[in-house]
Amino acid sequence: MERLYKGVLSALQKENKEEAVMLSLAALSSGSVTVPELYEMVLAPALISVIDEYPKDEELIWREHVRSAIIRTIMESAYSFVLEERKKAEQNKGKVLVVCPEFEDHELGAKNGS
Repeated sequence: MERLYKGVLSALQKENKEEAVMLSLAALSSGSVTVPELYEMVLAPALISVIDEYPKDEELIWREHVRSAIIRTIMESAYSFVLEERKKAEQNKGKVLVVCPEFEDHELGAKNGS
């Protein structure tokens, strides 16, 4: 998992969308990672790390937007894997609670509906 994280992070730091997408989809295709693992252990940490990489607000904002756009492409490209995960999860139906901070308006993640 660490190798995948470092590879995807490196591609994101270079703003290499093709490489980031291909690494992520290859990992899903090989079964070495599940959709939740990819999101929780690779994509979310890689997005959060942008804060430490670019301490100046002016640069941080647009770098975060570029990185978010690439990660969104990865997530959209993985949709067929999401559907497969859903089929597996339907056997274990339960309830889910999703929360987010007030005024959360970022492109990715939970959205505040009010």
